[in-house]
Amino acid sequence: MKKIEGMLALALLLAGCAQPAVQNVNENVVTVGRSNSVAPLADIVDHIELIPLETGLPFLLGVDPMLTLSDDSFVLTDTRTGRVLAFNRDGSFRCRVGVKGRGPGEYPMILSSQVAADGSVTVFSYPDKVLFYGADGEFVREEHREDIGTQSCLVPEGMLVYFGYGSGRPGRAALMGDDGSRTDFLPTSAKIINMTPNTPVFTFYRDTVYFTDTYNPVVYAYKDGKIREEVTFDFGKTAIGEDFYHYSDPYEATNSIMQSPIGFSLVRRYLKDDRYQFLEEFCQKGEEVTFHYGFESDGTWKWFSFGKGVDNPFSGMMQDLYGNSLYFLMNSEVLAGKDHGMGGDLAQLRALVSNPEVLDRVTPDDNPVVARLYLK
Repeated sequence: MKKIEGMLALALLLAGCAQPAVQNVNENVVTVGRSNSVAPLADIVDHIELIPLETGLPFLLGVDPMLTLSDDSFVLTDTRTGRVLAFNRDGSFRCRVGVKGRGPGEYPMILSSQVAADGSVTVFSYPDKVLFYGADGEFVREEHREDIGTQSCLVPEGMLVYFGYGSGRPGRAALMGDDGSRTDFLPTSAKIINMTPNTPVFTFYRDTVYFTDTYNPVVYAYKDGKIREEVTFDFGKTAIGEDFYHYSDPYEATNSIMQSPIGFSLVRRYLKDDRYQFLEEFCQKGEEVTFHYGFESDGTWKWFSFGKGVDNPFSGMMQDLYGNSLYFLMNSEVLAGKDHGMGGDLAQLRALVSNPEVLDRVTPDDNPVVARLYLK
């Protein structure tokens, strides 16, 4: 059964000293709606292509790998198994990108990765490695950086690093310049347990980097050495209240949301291009986890869901927005279960699948299936 982790992962690091509040409060606030229907999404999808990723013992993937696209490949980063694997766009295995280890050109513990349009891959590995690989997976070079945080990405000015709340650094993000300079962003005095996201923080479109901020409902945009608030999502009753950031004890702060009778919501994924914005919301109430979704087109937000349960092949699986297509990574064990063939709440999407015969061939031990939703 697909594993959904409550509160993602928590690392016990406390926040640093008090800093000025964030300036330029965002006026772009989106009130998040709720829907029990997948129909709004189905209305903007022309058709769906299912692409099984080739399965083989040397290139098996674990639970919930991260999918990133280049112009001609899928790159899967699996932090649990310590593997970065590249597949061709037809799903056939292309190459293994680097190898887990402690020697030169090897990554001891993957934190995140970044894929260029030409298929070359940069892997960020604890504690200080930035490793560069070609589109063929071959090692090119490595660098050692002073602090690569929770997740990092390369930008023209150097390296943008995300630390999050409770990291002990001066800010929740920083720009590490190629000239050795450092610019800290998003200072905070909040005493909160540090959260390590199990999904990519950074997404990219053209010359802008967008990033989420764990507990914070604000999505930020980075460009030319500066950040700005892109959009704030108002989750209403399940929004994390302002008092959360003012507890003197980080454990009390965590308990305040974990024990909330109505639950709490986080921005799990944010994707944007020149036509659409997509939100994946993570909502936890006790041990119950649900996902809600929204998209914006022509200035209007619409809301949808994939049903009440998390054990369907779409919930929590949104990955990338690339080339006018929205990508999900579907768990093979869920797809092979008795409840899916994509019926029930997902019937409207099932009707759009151009190659439904794939559903009959999936076994529980297969690698995931990429779902490419061609947007109208």
